Amino acid sequence: MDLYERALRKIKEDQRCKRNMVIVGPTGPTGPTGPAGGPTGATGATGATGATGPTGATGPTGAIGLIGPTGATGPTGATGATGPTGATDPAGNSVTILGSYDTYDDLMADHPTGNDSDSYLVDGDLYVWSDTENDWVNVGKIQGPTGPTGPTGTAINRSAYLVTFNSGTSADGIAVGSDERLPIDRSELDISGLITLDTDDETIQFNVEGYYKITF
Repeated sequence: MDLYERALRKIKEDQRCKRNMVIVGPTGPTGPTGPAGGPTGATGATGATGATGPTGATGPTGAIGLIGPTGATGPTGATGATGPTGATDPAGNSVTILGSYDTYDDLMADHPTGNDSDSYLVDGDLYVWSDTENDWVNVGKIQGPTGPTGPTGTAINRSAYLVTFNSGTSADGIAVGSDERLPIDRSELDISGLITLDTDDETIQFNVEGYYKITF
C-alpha cells in the first residue's frame, strides 16, 4: 500500500470516530410545564373481594361505664303455698307462787328446800325451786315498775246501816225493844242496796265496788 492510500484510510477512520463520539454538556434549565393531559378516564370495575385477613390481637379492656338508673319494681310474685304445721312443743311447767319475802336470806330461813316448781317473790324477783339444781333459782322479775298515779276520782258519799243509839224517843228513829231484831231487807235501813248482811255466816257482802266506812 502506498503512502496515499494509508493517508486516506487514516482520514476515514478519524471521521468514523468523530461520528460515534457523544459529547455531554452541562444540564440546561428546566423547561416550562407542558399543557395538562386529557380528561380523567372512567372508573374501572370493582375488583373481586380479597381473602379475609387473620384475626387481630385482643385490645385492652375498656373503662367501667357509669351505673345506670334503678329499674322499675317488678310485680309482686304469687303467694307461696302454706308450709306444714310445726311440731308441738312440750307443755311447760307451771309455777305456784306461795308467798313473798323481803330478802333471799328470809326465804332460805323459812324454806331451805322446796318442791319442784314452787316459787316465792323476793323483792320483786321470782325464785323457783329446781329439783335439777337442788336450789332456789332466780328467774327474774315478773312485775313491771309501778305506774303513775291515776287521777283523783269523784267522791260519792253513801252509807249503809248506820245505827245510832238513843235511849229516849225520837220522831226519826225506830223503836226497838230489848233483844229485838230487825229484818235485813228493811228498805229504810238500806235504800241503795249497797250491802247484804248474811246472818248465817255473820258476814257483810258488798254489792257496789268502791270505798266504805262502816260505823257500829
